Amino acid sequence: MAVDIRERDGSAPKVGKLLRFHEGEYMLREGDANVDMFQIVTGKAEVYLGYGTKQETLIGIIKDGTCFGEFGMLLKKPAIYTVIAYTEVLVLRLTEGEMGDFIRENGRKVMGIMRNMANMLYSLKFKAQSQILCDG
Repeated sequence: MAVDIRERDGSAPKVGKLLRFHEGEYMLREGDANVDMFQIVTGKAEVYLGYGTKQETLIGIIKDGTCFGEFGMLLKKPAIYTVIAYTEVLVLRLTEGEMGDFIRENGRKVMGIMRNMANMLYSLKFKAQSQILCDG
């Protein structure tokens, strides 16, 4: 289970909430409702399609600075992939209401978030095409 933590100086972050996940812990489950975005502060996590099924596919390993959950926050749709902590992971959880402040305080990071989203979509498309070729 995620644990709420504080910045190194004991204060809460200016925007969002810091959470710690332990190795092997679910951070996001495919199909679950999710309306928050997460940014990895430290650690690594695995991203899967079909986790725990015969079609389980590792999309990739994400690390510091990478965001996930943005599809749910932006589209109000269930999670499209599962994220599992590969190491101990510290994340910043952001709600839709906090995004304006996050963007103002972290303007340069927005391009990185958009780049991560594009890479994730590209990876999903490539994995889906590979699966179709293998099944066909």
